[in-house]
Amino acid sequence: MRIPGKAHKIYILLAFFLLNFGALGQLSGTFTIDKNGTGSNNFISFGAAVSALTTSGVSGPTVFHVKQGSYNERFSIPSITGSSTTNTITFQAAPTNSAPAELAYNSVFAIGTYAIRLNGTSNIYFKDLVFSAPSGYDYRYIEMIGANSNIGFEGNKFRVLSPAQGVGFDAVAVGLSYSISSSISGNFIFRSNSIKNFNDGLRVFGESNTWSLDTCLILNNTLDLYGEGAHGVEVTYFKHCEFSNNDIDFGSFLSTGGGMNDFTKFHTSFIASNNRIINTESGIHTHIDLPDTVPPPSVEITNNTIKSDRWGITIASLNLDTSSTHIGNLKVVGNTIDVLGEYIDGCLFISGVNCSSGAPGIISNNMLSMRNDGSEFYNVLEIKHSNELKVYHNSISSYGNAAPNLAHATVEINTENLSSNFSCSNIDIFNNIISNTTGGKLISVDGVTSSALMSFLSCDYNNYYGDFQWNNQLFKIGSSLYGLAGWSSSFQQDANSIWGNPNFRDTTDLHILSSPALNAGTPLGVFKDIDNQVRLLAQPDIGADEYSLSTYRLKVDMNADTANSSGVFVTGNFQNWQPGSSQMLDSGGDGIYEYDVTLNLGDTLLYKFLNGNSISDTESVPLLCQWDSSGYRGVVLILTNDSADAVCFSTCNICFLGTEEIVQNLIVFPNPTSRMITIQKLDRLEPKIIQVTNVMGRVVLEDIWQVGENHQNIDMSSLAPGMYTIRLNTDDEVINFHVVRQ
Repeated sequence: MRIPGKAHKIYILLAFFLLNFGALGQLSGTFTIDKNGTGSNNFISFGAAVSALTTSGVSGPTVFHVKQGSYNERFSIPSITGSSTTNTITFQAAPTNSAPAELAYNSVFAIGTYAIRLNGTSNIYFKDLVFSAPSGYDYRYIEMIGANSNIGFEGNKFRVLSPAQGVGFDAVAVGLSYSISSSISGNFIFRSNSIKNFNDGLRVFGESNTWSLDTCLILNNTLDLYGEGAHGVEVTYFKHCEFSNNDIDFGSFLSTGGGMNDFTKFHTSFIASNNRIINTESGIHTHIDLPDTVPPPSVEITNNTIKSDRWGITIASLNLDTSSTHIGNLKVVGNTIDVLGEYIDGCLFISGVNCSSGAPGIISNNMLSMRNDGSEFYNVLEIKHSNELKVYHNSISSYGNAAPNLAHATVEINTENLSSNFSCSNIDIFNNIISNTTGGKLISVDGVTSSALMSFLSCDYNNYYGDFQWNNQLFKIGSSLYGLAGWSSSFQQDANSIWGNPNFRDTTDLHILSSPALNAGTPLGVFKDIDNQVRLLAQPDIGADEYSLSTYRLKVDMNADTANSSGVFVTGNFQNWQPGSSQMLDSGGDGIYEYDVTLNLGDTLLYKFLNGNSISDTESVPLLCQWDSSGYRGVVLILTNDSADAVCFSTCNICFLGTEEIVQNLIVFPNPTSRMITIQKLDRLEPKIIQVTNVMGRVVLEDIWQVGENHQNIDMSSLAPGMYTIRLNTDDEVINFHVVRQ
C-alpha cells in the first residue's frame, strides 16, 4: 500500500521521536561522571547525573563511576522514579582511578545550608569518595530532609580542610533536621568511612516509635572530630542498630565540653562492640521511651574501650512506672572504662532494666575506673530500679586526690520505691573487686529499709578495699553506715569476701599483680576473663582479670664466644637485676644456654645476658634490638608458654640467620633486610594470613597470601629498624620466624 506524502512525513517524524525517547529512557547499568569525558554514558558533573535521574528515573541498578579529580558542586537528590531495594543508585569512585574522586564544594555557606541534600529520596549509596569542606562555615555537608529511606555510605572520606574551634559547630558528615518532616526509614549503612575535623560526625533520625529506621549499621569507621559539645554518632528512633569496631576521638577539647554518642528511642535491639572512644564527654548513651504495647528490647555492649570526661556507658528506660516497657535483655561484658574529669557522673549507669530469672542481665568482666579530683562526687557503678542482674567478675575502682567524702560510692544500688515505679530485685554481686581510695563508700543502698535489703541483694566472694580512715563507714544502708564485719553480720552478706589491696597495675589499668584476689572467687560460669584468658574452674580469681602465669624461655648462643668459667647468666626486671642469681644452662650441649622466666601474661620482660656472674660481664645490647632505647632486651608475654630464639651474645642476630633461611619448608630471604623480604614455600603448605609483629607483640603489618602463589613479598621499609616476628597462619598451624629490619 502506498502511503500518501503527508502521512509518510508524519511516520518519519514519529519514528524520530520514538528513537530519541528510547535514548532518553530510564537509566540502568554503569555510567561515568567525568568532567573531561565524552560519550553518551558520561556526565560531566554530579549535577548533570542527578538531572538525568530526576528526569528519566531508573529501571535497574544504576552505578555512576566518578573519575578522579575535584568537583566543585552543590546538588540535591529528590525522589527518583523507579528506584527500589533492587534498583539502587550508587555514586562511587571509578575502580581505575589512581587519585581520589573528590567533591569539594568551596563556595560560601550560609548558616544551616548543605553541600549535598537528600530530599525525600531512597536507595542512594555513596562509595569510596572524598568529601572536602572549607573551614569557617556553619553547615551540614550532607543533609537529609523529607522522608528518606535506604541510604548508605561506605569507604568515603569526609574532611574539613582548616578547622577552627567553635567554627562549623553544626558541620556534620551526615545530618538531618530533627523534625517530623525530616527522617529516614528502611536501612541505613555507614561503614568504613573516615570523618576528620568536623564538629559532629553522624546524626540519623527516624520519625517516631511507630515510623522508625528499621536497621542502622555503623561499622568500622574512624571519626577524628574537632570542637566542643559535639556528637560523634547520634541515632534516634530505630528498631535495630549495631555500632561496632569504630574509632572515635573528640580531640583535645575535653575541658570545654567533649562529645557524646547517643542511641535513643529504639524498640528492638542495640549492639555496641569493640569500639574505641576517647577524649569524650560521654562514651555510649542509650535509652528507650516506649509504651507497654511494645515487647522488651535488648541491649548488648561488649569489649569497648572508653576514656571520657564525664560518663562512660549509660543504659536507661526513661519511664520507670510499672505499666511501661523496659529494657528486658542486657549484656554488658568486657568493657574498659576510664572516667577522668573533674565533674563526673560515673562509669556505668543502669536504670529501668527488667530482666527475668530465666534470662538475667549480665554485667561481667568490666574494668571501671573513675578519678575523683573535684568537688562533685558520683558513683562508679550505679544500678537503679532494675531486676535480675548478675554483677560478676568486675574490677571497679574510685581513686584520686579529692578530700574524703562519703557522698559517693564505688557501687550504688538505688531503689527509690515510689508508688508508680518498680523497685530492684534479685541483684547478685559476686567475684568483684570493689575499691575506693578517695574516702567514699564501697557499697551504698538507697531507697530501702534494712529489713528489706536481703530480699533483693546478694553479695559474696568480693575483694573490698578502701581508705582506713573510713573503714567502719564503707557500707551504707539508708542512713546507717557499717564496716565490712558489721555489713556481713547484720545482713548476711559477703561471708566469704575478703579485704585487701588488690594491687592493680596502676590507677587506670585494673589488671592485677600479686593480689589477695588470686584464687579467692567462686565458680559462676564466667569461663574467660576480660582478655579472653581461660579462668581456673574451681578457684577463679576475683575481678575482671584472671592472673595467668606464663613461662618464657630465654636463649643465648655462645658458640661464637668462649663461655665464662663462672657460667652464663641472665639478669632482668624479673629478679631485680641481680647479676649472679639466674644461671643459664646448656642442657643440650649445643652451646645454647637457656633460662625459664615466669611472669604474668601481659607483663613486659626486660633482660640482658652475662658471660659471667658479675655486672662487668654484662653484654652490650645493640640499639637495634633494645627495648625502647633502654639498653635492655625486652618482650611482652602474650602466649601462655613461649620461647625466644637463640641470639648471639651482644648481637641482635639469631645465630643461624644468613642471607637465606629455611624455616618449616619456607625460604626467607634476605634476612636481615633493609626493605623487602621474600617468603617462598617449598611444599603444599597453604598460608592464609601473614602478620608482622614487633618486639611488643603488636601487629604492625598484615597481608593476605594470594591463593595459588608460591611466594609473597613483604615491604618492611615503613618499619623502624629492629627485630620482628613474621607469623604465617594456615588452617592447621601457625608458623613463626624472625627477621631483622636494618
